[in-house]
Amino acid sequence: SGQAVSEKPEETGMFCNDTHLYYRPWESDDEMETIVERDFADGSERKIKIKDLYDLHYVDNDWIYYEKCQNPTDEKTASFWRAPIEKINGKDQVNEEKEEVVCKPKEGVGHRISDFACKVFCNGRFIAHASAEKYKLCVFDIEKGEYVDTNQEDDIFCNITGVSEAGAVIEDKNTWWLDGKTGKLSVIRSYPHNEYGGRASYVNGGKVFLTGSLLYNERGDAEVANTEVELYLPPCKEFPDGKLQKVSTQDELKTVLEQEGYLDALKEYEIDIINVFFRKNTVYYQVFLSGEKNKVSYQYNVILSKSLQSGSGLKVENELTKILSNAKENQQVSGVCLEITDKYAIMLVENGDDKEQFLYYDFDTGEVKTMTKKEKEWYLPYCNDLYH
Repeated sequence: SGQAVSEKPEETGMFCNDTHLYYRPWESDDEMETIVERDFADGSERKIKIKDLYDLHYVDNDWIYYEKCQNPTDEKTASFWRAPIEKINGKDQVNEEKEEVVCKPKEGVGHRISDFACKVFCNGRFIAHASAEKYKLCVFDIEKGEYVDTNQEDDIFCNITGVSEAGAVIEDKNTWWLDGKTGKLSVIRSYPHNEYGGRASYVNGGKVFLTGSLLYNERGDAEVANTEVELYLPPCKEFPDGKLQKVSTQDELKTVLEQEGYLDALKEYEIDIINVFFRKNTVYYQVFLSGEKNKVSYQYNVILSKSLQSGSGLKVENELTKILSNAKENQQVSGVCLEITDKYAIMLVENGDDKEQFLYYDFDTGEVKTMTKKEKEWYLPYCNDLYH
């Protein structure tokens, strides 16, 4: 079942280059300022210590880009850095001794330190972040060494909710797409003047999936108002203004869950979409159900899919959903789908000792296997934004 460690993943992401994977270990507080450099050729690892490291943002063949913060509670102490990748002792590796500052927050106002609610976009060409004071979008041109004017005039707080190498999704009064090649903004969706609109977003390469309306309060906190799924294709030759299309509606999702028995005897329940993937012209998403059943708390994860082919319907992926199950009564929430490729679905689940482990489902054979570092697919969950 194993693959030779000399094989590089077929699908890499923002934290891989041609020779190495870079990730943060999170094994102990002592390693909070550590980046691990893993060699694809022999599987060896080197730990890189970086003072005041806060987050890793992007890797290419020449540089690794990261964020430093002297005080994680003070946005004005944050800044963006990079270190070169050089040939050292015959191997490509990061030379952390030559790190250099890329940019500091615009006009000294700081920026909203990257976290789940507000991400930072970096692809080696541009860095985008939200300012700490007025929540404006700030875009830094790395080649020119200066911040650029985004012509963003909204006075509503700004969140970066989804990132990939291709670009980023921005939420304020409107939903925007930031093009990673040009640094230009285009509107995905506008909202009524009296509403704080928005979407939870997942970016898979150049495709953007928007899940559910978000209703913001004045503090910037958001609640999901519905669970429809839309696909946005950024501006291109075929669609100069971009294209937004509906994948599934809230009623469609609820109907399928009812037909499959997932809502039986469930009271005061909520349905949340927590992950979205794209494979072979089909959208997959993981749904988290929570509520009350038989007077006890009930939680469940379900994976569904819908082909973008005309006339296709939404359906439950039963084989994938089974992998996420937990033996504890009414508490089948131990698993989460981390990545779906053309060949595999990769899951992070708890085993009998409540310890986390990777499993992968082979779409061709239907087999479910434990994944170790010897499989090249082990790298995939670390290639995207989930672990950074």
